[in-house]
Amino acid sequence: MKKIGLLLLFITSLFTLHSQNSTPKIQCIRVSEEGRVIMIHSVLDEDEITGFTSYTYLSSDGGGYVEEAQITDINNGEYEYGTQVNGNSSAARLKLITRFVDGDGNDIEDETSARSIFVEVDNQTNTSVSFHWNAMGSELAGITHSDYKIYRRFKTSSEDWELVASLDNEELDYTHEFGQVCYDTLMIRVEMENDFGCNSVSNIIEIIVGDDESPEPPTVPYVTVDLATQTPTLYWTPSVSDDVRGYVICKGDPCIAIDTIWDGEANHYPCTSCDPLYINSLAVMAFDTCMNTSLKSEQHSNMFLAFQREACSVEINLYWTPYNNIPGGIKSYVIFGSQNGGEFSAYATLSPSETSYDITLNPIIEEYEFYIRAESLTGIISLSNLVVSRQQPGREVEYNEIRSVEVSNSNLAVDLHFFVDSRVKSDNYELYRASEGEEFEKIANIPYQGKDSFVYTDELPIVASKEVYRYYLLAMDECGLIPKQSNIVRTIKLEVDASDSEKNVLNWTDFSGWTYTLYDIYRYSESDAEPVLIGSSTSGDEGFVDNIIDLVSTSDRMHYYVMARESGTPIDGEEAYAKSSRGLVVKESLVWVPNTIIVTDIANNKFAPVCSFIRDGSYRFCVMNRAGTIMFESTKVNEAWDGKYKGKHLPPGVYVYYLEYVNSYGEKVRKGGTINYIN
Repeated sequence: MKKIGLLLLFITSLFTLHSQNSTPKIQCIRVSEEGRVIMIHSVLDEDEITGFTSYTYLSSDGGGYVEEAQITDINNGEYEYGTQVNGNSSAARLKLITRFVDGDGNDIEDETSARSIFVEVDNQTNTSVSFHWNAMGSELAGITHSDYKIYRRFKTSSEDWELVASLDNEELDYTHEFGQVCYDTLMIRVEMENDFGCNSVSNIIEIIVGDDESPEPPTVPYVTVDLATQTPTLYWTPSVSDDVRGYVICKGDPCIAIDTIWDGEANHYPCTSCDPLYINSLAVMAFDTCMNTSLKSEQHSNMFLAFQREACSVEINLYWTPYNNIPGGIKSYVIFGSQNGGEFSAYATLSPSETSYDITLNPIIEEYEFYIRAESLTGIISLSNLVVSRQQPGREVEYNEIRSVEVSNSNLAVDLHFFVDSRVKSDNYELYRASEGEEFEKIANIPYQGKDSFVYTDELPIVASKEVYRYYLLAMDECGLIPKQSNIVRTIKLEVDASDSEKNVLNWTDFSGWTYTLYDIYRYSESDAEPVLIGSSTSGDEGFVDNIIDLVSTSDRMHYYVMARESGTPIDGEEAYAKSSRGLVVKESLVWVPNTIIVTDIANNKFAPVCSFIRDGSYRFCVMNRAGTIMFESTKVNEAWDGKYKGKHLPPGVYVYYLEYVNSYGEKVRKGGTINYIN
């Protein structure tokens, strides 16, 4: 019987293959990951036909079929459709038409159709997904006994596809239970293999799966400060959710995570990174095994206690931030204090609206400690930080600096720029001055300014161009007992040697008082809008040489000063500088007037007086004919006459010029003469 069964199966297979070769049938349809659709079909047997025309491949988007291609190769059994047929968007409806001449000479046009498998999601939960797909059609070859195979793959955690179910080919939907997944992308595809080993493959659906339910937040948090360690500590009632893995502590606004507690039963957190001398706003969030995080609890801030006590005073003012959102509301604030490290005792009990308190201390006690205890109406206790006040000399100024030293333009005064810690109030500041080689003497009591930066002008007994001065400032502590001395600064005395008509040689005394690298040298005259930086030097001994040969047509008066600029980071944010005394050079006026202009000679075709160091704004020059008509006029030094009048050269002859200016002695000079005009 067994041999007979095998024989029948063999005969059936032969009959089926013969049938396939008689008229080609679609064997399977595959959809690639990109959505490209591939049809695989049987082919004609050349021995059974007398002629072959083509295989024609068609597709439909729901209306009529549209031809995609014709292939005349009788052995071609596979065709990949173009991108207009997308198996990822819907089931692809495909048709195959075969045109040939049979063994009897008849023209045959045979067609067969099928659809690709298209899978769609119906429903999804945290642990399952339901989906369905379409049948491929009854004309697909060899699928009577085929099953649908369901495959899955988790995109992140797995590289291999896993068979999860085999279904009868009449079943077109399935619910897959995939269990607990925190977060991943579940990929599903459906396959069917026909009797001839051709495997149809569906599109791939991707579903983001996982546990996205957040746990309930913890409740009733409050903050207190551990007096022994001075550590702000956050307390809470744990989350009521079943799946709580731990808690995240956050701080600030916005609330930034600062630590994680891997204990679902935890109910407090000592914030060792929190400074109790600042307000620390803390909150807590629960998280589960999939790291889903709850909403944060209400933020709570530690009570910050501070005090104010004037130096040399027995009066102290305690003040603190209120605990506005303590559960149940504030019942009272209690001030606790101790003396010289002794036991704490209550000094006062205050109402919820009071957040400051004045205490008169015993001047014999060297050290006091205080903290505030807030008690809520529901019995919750919260403590502030601990503050310590010691009886000691008055607070000293933290900084006392002379920043800039500027000699006035007249050399009769020095502007001193100070930067002094104004938080320490003093009756006045004492300014000391000394000439070079002399002892310091107090020259002024400068009243307390109430601000860090201020300026004082010292009227000098001897001009700064003839004397070097040193300065320092004393700022007393709050009790007027301990002085803090500023840096000692030294003025810069500038000297200019103008004995050479072509250059001025500058030397100066070096500055001292703060760090600098270079001296900048400036020059200006009365006509300049602002001083001009002409160079730099590393020291006064090295000096600087100003070559003025190109400046002979400028003003008769030249002013100089040098400036040292602070290097490094300034203590007050403003660059300090030291400006020297002013050096004045008066050059003797020199004027020479030529007597001929030759308009055809390139070297002599213009006429102008040659002027050296005359007073700015005093120059006037004009040329006239003998009738007194002005041919040319200018107030600009060295602006030359080109021999033209109204754009045309004048006839040869003798012309008259007139010149006036103020010389270096302040005298107004007028002169005139004749000009030989030659073509």
